[in-house]
Amino acid sequence: MALGDPVPVLEVPVLGWGLRTLATGLIEAARRRQHRRRRRATAIMVVVAAAAAVVVVVVASRDGPARFGSGPAAIQPVPLSPAAAVLAKAPYMGVSCPVANSIACDRVGLAVLLRRPAYSVTATIAGRPLDLDYRTWAPGHAPRGPRTAFSGFLRPAGIVSNLHVSPDNGRDGWFGTRFPEPPLVRLRVRYAGGNTITTQLRVNLATGWG
Repeated sequence: MALGDPVPVLEVPVLGWGLRTLATGLIEAARRRQHRRRRRATAIMVVVAAAAAVVVVVVASRDGPARFGSGPAAIQPVPLSPAAAVLAKAPYMGVSCPVANSIACDRVGLAVLLRRPAYSVTATIAGRPLDLDYRTWAPGHAPRGPRTAFSGFLRPAGIVSNLHVSPDNGRDGWFGTRFPEPPLVRLRVRYAGGNTITTQLRVNLATGWG
């Protein structure tokens, strides 16, 4: 190169621009990888949900209709029988307090007469349970074995709160002028051999017992 000739200038790329370009490429690549991972995760979740639904359907079809209760010890309910097929006559239910026409003691008696002898009878009156095991005979003379007559007493019966009786003679007097809807009585009868049946019916509440 002769003296006085122009000195050539080397064009060098600007470093900052190159770094920005490189960074932008890395970010875009990372975003694409993240998008692919999300699509794969979504696909896996769909497959797992479908498999779970298939398992539920298979188990339900294998086990049949659902039972009352839960777990392996769930007990099948006893089917309801018509009351007319179980009872010889309508049950009697009445307030049983020492003072006539008083509901202060909150005690109710229930008596049933069966068509055929049974070993035991349990009942619920508007959802409250009682055993019909009361004996009216003298001690030591109660009949043994199956029988057709059963009676029992429920206390507290919830005469006002549960049976919805409204006193019509002061605070605790009831002459029956304000008569509530007959409560639902459910009976569970156990016969010889362990055979058990249930029935239910609505029974009028009398102002007195006996």
